[in-house]
Amino acid sequence: MTATYEPDLYDLSTPPSFRDDVEFYRRKAKESGGPVLELGAGTGRVALAIARDGIAIHALDADHAMFEGLQQKAGKVGFDWND
Repeated sequence: MTATYEPDLYDLSTPPSFRDDVEFYRRKAKESGGPVLELGAGTGRVALAIARDGIAIHALDADHAMFEGLQQKAGKVGFDWND
């Protein structure tokens, strides 16, 4: 049986200690110049921050609900995040 996550609950339950990692990944993405591949992207907490910096990023998540959450969040900030 595959676990299914609730994107809204996932975002709310992400510990603050994990949230500080976004700056690290943004810095690494800028240093690389892109493109970037994020595996296990969840709802896009890191991927969207990197995309906002103008760096090409491809994000994957095995859980369809989580990826839909990423697409919804991306749409709200003006990104078209399709397959």
